[in-house]
Amino acid sequence: MDQFKEVQVLMRSKFAIIIILSLIATGIGVTVALVSSPKEITYGLMAPVIALILSVVLLWQVKLETEVNAIGIYFRFFPFHFKQRLIRWEELENAEVRNFKPISEYGGWGIKHYSYRNRSFTISGKRGLQLDLSNGKKVLIGTQRPDELQAIINRISKSSKLTFTPVA
Repeated sequence: MDQFKEVQVLMRSKFAIIIILSLIATGIGVTVALVSSPKEITYGLMAPVIALILSVVLLWQVKLETEVNAIGIYFRFFPFHFKQRLIRWEELENAEVRNFKPISEYGGWGIKHYSYRNRSFTISGKRGLQLDLSNGKKVLIGTQRPDELQAIINRISKSSKLTFTPVA
C-alpha cells in the first residue's frame, strides 16, 4: 500500500534557532535586572520570565505531521491542532508539489490564513503540497521531502483514477 509520512519539527529549522537565541538573550537581560534591582521591580519582571519560559516550551513542541495514503491527506500542526485534519481525495480538484514564496505569498511560515480561501501550514523551506479543493479553497502543506511526496501523489492518483493530472 502506498503511503507517505513526514514529521517536521520547528526546533530543527534555522528560524527556530534565531528565535531561541533571541529568547535566551532576553532571558539573560531579565535575569540581570532581577538580580540587580529592588524587590518591587523583581515582582514586576516575573511575568516576562514566565512568558519567556512558556514560549520556549511551546516552540519546542511545534511540529507539522503529514500523512498521505489511499484515503486522503492527513495533516496536523501540533500544538495548534490536537487531532489530524483529513482532506479526502474526492474533495480535491488538484494536488501537486510546488515551489512557493513564503514571505510574499503567505507572509512567512507557520499557520497562515492569507485569505478565507487560501491557507498554508509550513515549518520552513519553500516547497509544499498545493491542494486545490473542489469548494474553491486552497491549502498548502510544507514539505522537506518534495520528490517522495510527489511520487506517492502520482502513484495514488493513477491507481485511484483521480481526475487531476499527476506531475511527471
